[in-house]
Amino acid sequence: MAEGGVYPWKIQKVEAFGPTADYSNLSKPLPSPPDGMVWDQDVTTKEWKLISSPEQKAVVPKNEENKETLNDDIDVLKQMAREEEKQKERQKSAGPTHIQHIILPTDTLAGICLKYKISAVKVRQINRFSGSNLHLAPNPLIIPIVDPQLLVDGVIKVQNTESREFKRGAFRARFLSLRDGEITSYLEMNNWDLEAAMQNAKDDIAWEKSQQQPPPPPKKELEDISSLALEAHIAIPVTTTTTSVKKKKKNIELELGSVTAKKQEQRNPLTTTKKQMKGLFRPLLPR
Repeated sequence: MAEGGVYPWKIQKVEAFGPTADYSNLSKPLPSPPDGMVWDQDVTTKEWKLISSPEQKAVVPKNEENKETLNDDIDVLKQMAREEEKQKERQKSAGPTHIQHIILPTDTLAGICLKYKISAVKVRQINRFSGSNLHLAPNPLIIPIVDPQLLVDGVIKVQNTESREFKRGAFRARFLSLRDGEITSYLEMNNWDLEAAMQNAKDDIAWEKSQQQPPPPPKKELEDISSLALEAHIAIPVTTTTTSVKKKKKNIELELGSVTAKKQEQRNPLTTTKKQMKGLFRPLLPR
């Protein structure tokens, strides 16, 4: 039985209710602090608390206090203006919000996430696939850039489609039957032009297929038994003649089946010798 709120020690009973909140006192000022204490407000939490008052508080003229507050306000405004300018510069110099990544045979989902500083869940959501098998994902992948500044600073590096390693991987993904040496040879013969090398390999494979021997013709399928015509043959009784009187005459029956149909056309079963018809004779069954 699963645990629930059925046991006595699981049941909570409300014995008393606290006072209701009264917001009418919020607009009233704080009460006077006790002797030797002052009210102090926390800048982050905006809460007031009592602290011990300093023994000697420096008396500052009102004019000097106004000057200090004015200078503080000016510094704050300058700082805000600087931050706005920096934000505008980042937006101007920032790269695109997403990039494309062509899947190579050596790529994995974990490696792509580490390279572009993004979670696997986000990659699956953007590209609409599940699991970690990149063969089921669209190619190329759309990779969102969470922080464009990382792309500007060089922390995230875009896939270099002009590098030789990328061209080898893209060629290998297209032609899985070729070896690494053959892939490099095709690229070198075409001056590392990926499209031209792929077209050259495609033409060679098509020529090899055309030079191969044609496949043997398919075997004829067996005819349907239901379409065959059945023929019934009548057994012909044959008597054997012997020179000896002691031997009894035996009536044997000749079966004309479909297997011996061709033999029957060539010879007359009535004139066939006993040795030749030995495998076809059997004693005549009683009528």
